[in-house]
Amino acid sequence: MKTNIILSVVLIGTLFSSCKKKDTTAPALTYVISKDSSYTADPSQTQVRKFKYNSSKKLVEVQYKHGGSLTYFDHDSIYYNVNGQVSQVISSPIGDNANAQATNTYTYTNNLLTSVHEVGTTTINNVEIAYDRTRTFTYTGGKLSAQTVVYSADPGSIPTDKDNISNIVFTGNNMSSALIPGLASGVALTFDTSTANPYYGLNFRSDDFINLFNPNNLLKASTTAAPSKTLEDNTYTKDVNGRITKIVNNSQSPTVATAITYQSL
Repeated sequence: MKTNIILSVVLIGTLFSSCKKKDTTAPALTYVISKDSSYTADPSQTQVRKFKYNSSKKLVEVQYKHGGSLTYFDHDSIYYNVNGQVSQVISSPIGDNANAQATNTYTYTNNLLTSVHEVGTTTINNVEIAYDRTRTFTYTGGKLSAQTVVYSADPGSIPTDKDNISNIVFTGNNMSSALIPGLASGVALTFDTSTANPYYGLNFRSDDFINLFNPNNLLKASTTAAPSKTLEDNTYTKDVNGRITKIVNNSQSPTVATAITYQSL
């Protein structure tokens, strides 16, 4: 009799579980940048970038077009290591990946980005200049404390006065001060900590120092020595969900605005 009771309980449990309603809850959507457009009053200065992602919601390509062009001409191809971290970014004309304009190779230590080897060409005053440099990041107590850029050869006319950044201090998760030798002054930074930085974590631009290391949006950067000089002064527009849809850099002349659109994955 005891065996029959146990068997009945097992059968009832099996029947009950088979009749349970299936979980139809949809997975949470992730909103990522699909396109941004940076522009001034001069249409010829417009830059449009289109962002593409893989099935794992990782950024794998950024396409570029300029001015009033209807065609995207250049792109960045982004590759990842086994830990899901950006390992290499190759910039080239679309359809001509063999002729890379730049190749950036990322190195990590204990999951911290410690260096990026950058090889490529840049155009300054209509002159194409080749460069080979290593961008090194130093940490203190797990927080970034310095960036050092070393060129393997004379960089020629490539500006380097703001490459090396030292004495970096964080307040919370964002930088609050740093020392830039080219300015002969300390720099104070303030952030809007109420809103996420939509570019943080994409890491496809190794020279984009602010977006590499700050999860929130930079409001203002200014020198600390008197008279104080404003280096960057940003205002932001948000949608009803709190996502950044427009950034205006008021410190540049002419003023540069960036409009951002999103897609859900």
